[in-house]
Order: sequence, then structure tokens, then C-alpha cells
Amino acid sequence: MSSRSSPGLLAVQIVFGSAVVFFLLAPIVVILPLAFNSSVFLNYPIETFSSRWFNELQTNASRFTLPDTCPNSRSEIYFCM
Repeated sequence: MSSRSSPGLLAVQIVFGSAVVFFLLAPIVVILPLAFNSSVFLNYPIETFSSRWFNELQTNASRFTLPDTCPNSRSEIYFCM
């Protein structure tokens, strides 16, 4: 057996790999700018850029933290981080 792949198979692998990477990264590229939107609703085009949501996260950080201790119950152990 030869260890070399045929050129056609290599092209298919490259196209398939590129498509997978595109479909994984495209949503991040589309959603990330919405974090800097000053509007309450997520919409394009972005009218004004702001750090409103980051300020909100910083001022209300206690609402977004995980609990320090986990319960000892076996049924709830799977939800403990």
C-alpha cells in the first residue's frame, strides 16, 4: 500500500476541513460585535458602539459567579463544577 493520498482525496479533505472551520468560526465572528452594541436588542447594523454590557457584567458580577461549595447529595454531584 502506498502512504500517499490521491490528489482528489487531498482536495476533498481540504475542502471539508475548511468548511468545518468556517462553520465553527462564522457564528463567533457574527455574534462577537453584538457584545459592543448599546441597544437592548441584538440587531444589525450596529448604530452605536459601547461597553454597556461589559459594565453591566462588572457591576453585577455577584449574580454571575458559581457557588463556592457543592452539595453532598449524590443526585446533584453531576451539576457541581
